[in-house]
Amino acid sequence: MCESDSFLRFEIDHIISLKHGGENDPENLAYACPHCNQNKGSDLATFLKSDQLIVGIFNPRKDNWTDHFLIENGEILGRSLEGQATINC
Repeated sequence: MCESDSFLRFEIDHIISLKHGGENDPENLAYACPHCNQNKGSDLATFLKSDQLIVGIFNPRKDNWTDHFLIENGEILGRSLEGQATINC
């Protein structure tokens, strides 16, 4: 979604947080909605209760969006465990 189409102002997020050794270079930065960014925090993974697994979250610099997500009736859904983990984060 374009920021201009949203009532929220996007934030610039570290994909890998500084706390985990990420850097301030453009390759490690991405737009994030404030709600998602606040929930994600510095997490690199999350626990999926449904599968009893710890799963890494989506990395927009390394992962292909369509491998992990789909849009159905205007809602973003997880196509993979990584996609589900990212949404649940």
